[in-house]
Amino acid sequence: MEECKYYFDCKNNDKCYRCSSFNLHSPIKRIKSFNKIKSRTNSNAVLRDENSWENLEQEVADSLNNVPTIEEARRSIRSGAFDIEKEDVVDWLLFIECKERKGNELKGKGQKSFSIKKEWLEIAKGQADKVNKPMTLPFRFKDDDKIYTIMDFEDLSELNGIIKSYYTRNIKLEKENEILKKKMT
Repeated sequence: MEECKYYFDCKNNDKCYRCSSFNLHSPIKRIKSFNKIKSRTNSNAVLRDENSWENLEQEVADSLNNVPTIEEARRSIRSGAFDIEKEDVVDWLLFIECKERKGNELKGKGQKSFSIKKEWLEIAKGQADKVNKPMTLPFRFKDDDKIYTIMDFEDLSELNGIIKSYYTRNIKLEKENEILKKKMT
């Protein structure tokens, strides 16, 4: 139930219908730095189970939460299966659809490859456009901790412009702040 005061701070928010008196409440641990995320995963890339896509979605949400925001990223209820939340990871800025390379899809002599279907991109882009967010498709290969992402170049270009304008404005404000400090002393 979204009326629950712990809904956005609970690992079990997909089980709200079974919870009574907060008996299933499990607080989400906030990650303070990316190094902690890396240490949480095995660098030897231990085999993941069949539901490892859930781990990928949670790692993407945790990584996005490293930047302090008003509204934090979280895994979607039922991994985007509901009409109200089509994305795998709910974020106020990005539409995030995660994919993971399965171990049984290895080709040849163990060489890893991963096909991203154009259909996945088109569906995700269409859903992202409906909610007016840039689409990104994070993915990783099975037994690899590195997460990559695919993004529409126009969206990347727009986000790059926004970041540069904020960065430039921040530098300007820092210079103004230094001038004001000198005037006060």
